[in-house]
Amino acid sequence: MKKTLAAVAAKRQELVSRAAAQRAELALLVEPWRGPLLVADKAYRFALVLRRYPAISTLVLAMLIPAQRHRVLKWGGPLLAFWELYQTFREPRPRRAEKAEA
Repeated sequence: MKKTLAAVAAKRQELVSRAAAQRAELALLVEPWRGPLLVADKAYRFALVLRRYPAISTLVLAMLIPAQRHRVLKWGGPLLAFWELYQTFREPRPRRAEKAEA
């Protein structure tokens, strides 16, 4: 019985060390892709926001089609400020009853 447990423990230790080595090798292989994958992830999240709120994409598209370059640049700052305010107030607020309990 002790021989079997020792063999299982040795096999487990071998597998754990092999998994750690493979994890380290995979991290080295993936490192050059970290930047492009981060950009792709942000683009995907932006697409999800546009899909959830089609009015935003319609508004932006309506502004870009007839606008000249200086108009787009002129509206960039206010749109960014609006987006930051939206993100700030989008966070869920705890209800008063939950606050009273705490």
